[in-house]
Amino acid sequence: QTDTRELVARLAKLKEFCCLGAQDALPPTHVEVLRLLNNLSNLHHFCAQNLSGPSRTNAVAEYYECKRQLMDAYEAIHGASVIQRDVSYLVSLQRLLGSSLGECPSQLKKSWQQQLMRASLLQFGQTGLPVAVSEEKPSSRSRAATAER
Repeated sequence: QTDTRELVARLAKLKEFCCLGAQDALPPTHVEVLRLLNNLSNLHHFCAQNLSGPSRTNAVAEYYECKRQLMDAYEAIHGASVIQRDVSYLVSLQRLLGSSLGECPSQLKKSWQQQLMRASLLQFGQTGLPVAVSEEKPSSRSRAATAER
């Protein structure tokens, strides 16, 4: 079994190629770059929940940095001239803002709150996501298990 910190170390080396302006950089909006950033951020989240002290602080900071880079890539995909966003993007923003980790840098949190509010107003006519959009949908497996009970 591999230690999560070892996986973080391996993937962090690839992250250097995902930054805008990096030498031999990968396209920041490529689906594999998005997957890498999401996986790396999830690993940092796991580390932050299971570590303490400076290791936890570093994992939280890296988690938010990966998520910032990921959300910036989604913004680039959507384009600057359009406010409308995919629902999955909006749900991701809401999850980030409600993260159990807390400690989100205030400027980043404010920016994400504004993006979510603007897009929600445009698409749903309210400042936040409707409950029907934001609530977790049960998987087909859990629906089947519930039906069996």
